Amino acid sequence: MKNPKQKSVSILPRNFCELLSYFYDTEFETEVKFGRFKVDFYSENMKLAFEYDGIQHYSVIQKIESDKRKNDLLKSEGIKLVRWPYYFMPTKDTCKYVFQDHYSEQKFSSMLQTIFGTNNESKMMAPGFHSTPNIPANFIWPGIDKFLNELDVAPQSILHQVRHSLKLYCQVRAENNYEIIIPTYHGKFMEFFNENDDAAYLGLVYQNGSKTT
Repeated sequence: MKNPKQKSVSILPRNFCELLSYFYDTEFETEVKFGRFKVDFYSENMKLAFEYDGIQHYSVIQKIESDKRKNDLLKSEGIKLVRWPYYFMPTKDTCKYVFQDHYSEQKFSSMLQTIFGTNNESKMMAPGFHSTPNIPANFIWPGIDKFLNELDVAPQSILHQVRHSLKLYCQVRAENNYEIIIPTYHGKFMEFFNENDDAAYLGLVYQNGSKTT
């Protein structure tokens, strides 16, 4: 059984650079300016930028529109921009998806041992929503679309894990009062939410328990 300290580990802006250090042999500067914009993490020699997308990237229209302009600017300057949604966790599938050619089993194992204190991925908190108040009910319409698009292109495991975490959140913390957790008015979101979860993807830690759908 995983100890409470391990369960509480999350990837946040303050430790995201540490995560990057396991997969890239380069230094990432923080808060680098490009015109009127700032990039959270940037490697000049790789022309590679990472943005940590917190709740405001889903709940504030000005931020969402600014992100689109930032994406266009960096692309025009030949810089690859990768966005890390705040509900992601560095599972094996996530790391392969995000870090691509820079992923290796050795790098993943080293990260898992150092950050999470385990050699077993199943001891990691699953991607999704567990206790945060920054839940999808707070998303505005374009933020909901962004969220669904991210899950649509991500590995299937992430989609199932995130959905599973939301179902547990609704059942355990909101006593099935779904509208305070998820945007029940959004048709496409509810189509996503009401799909069944594949138990093959769910073997991680869920703070609100676990179930088989």
